[in-house]
Amino acid sequence: MLIARLRALLVGVLELGGADFAGVGVIVASDSGILPIASLRTDYALTRSIDGSALEMLAAVSRSDSLYHDGFHILSPDLHVVALSQYLAAPIIQGAVLGDSRGGGARYAAALFGSAVPGVLATGVATSTYGVAIFQSGAEMEPNL
Repeated sequence: MLIARLRALLVGVLELGGADFAGVGVIVASDSGILPIASLRTDYALTRSIDGSALEMLAAVSRSDSLYHDGFHILSPDLHVVALSQYLAAPIIQGAVLGDSRGGGARYAAALFGSAVPGVLATGVATSTYGVAIFQSGAEMEPNL
C-alpha cells in the first residue's frame, strides 16, 4: 500500500537525518508534468534522471547544508525520486483543519493542500518537531509518530 510505503520511507529519512536535519516534504505524483510546481534551483532540471536510493538521497538533501533542502521533492508512484526542490503552488482548501496540538507550519499546510491537487497520489512531511505526517485528498492519513 502506498501510504504504508511512504510512511516507512519518511520515518527512515527522519532517522537518518541527524543533528542538522532540516525536514523534508515529498509529493507522490502519477505524472509530475501536470503539477503546479517550479524548480527552486536553477541548476536542476525537472526531467533530469536521478539515480540512487530514495531513502539515502532524501536524507542527504534534507540536511541544512544541502542546496536542495528547501521545497518539495517529487516521487513516482514506486517512490523513486523524480525531481528535487520544487515549489508547489497548491490552492488553499477552504475549511481545512491546519495543525493540531503538535503544530504544523508552512510545509505541513502545503502538503495538506497539495495532496488535493489532481495527479497527486499522496504527500508527506517529516520534521524533528512533529514527526511524520502523510496526506491524501486534502486530509491527514497517518497519525504522528
